Amino acid sequence: MTLSYVPPIRVFGLKPNLFAFALERSLYERDPWIIGIRMYGQIGNVEGAFTCPDSVAQFPPGSPENLYGCERK
Repeated sequence: MTLSYVPPIRVFGLKPNLFAFALERSLYERDPWIIGIRMYGQIGNVEGAFTCPDSVAQFPPGSPENLYGCERK
C-alpha cells in the first residue's frame, strides 16, 4: 500500500490539496518473473492562476469551446 499527500501550502501562486493511494499485489511469482496487479487513484484540487489561450477564453466558461471554464486570458 502506498499513500501520499500534498498539503495546502501556497507555492509559486498555486495551492494544492491532493491525496493519492495505491494497492499492489503479486499474482504469480516464478524466478525471474513476477506478475502483479496495481490499483491507484488520486483525489483533490489545485487552486491558482492558470493561463488559457485567447482562442479559448473568448467563449463562455463551460461551453463546448471552453470546457475548462477559462474566464480570461
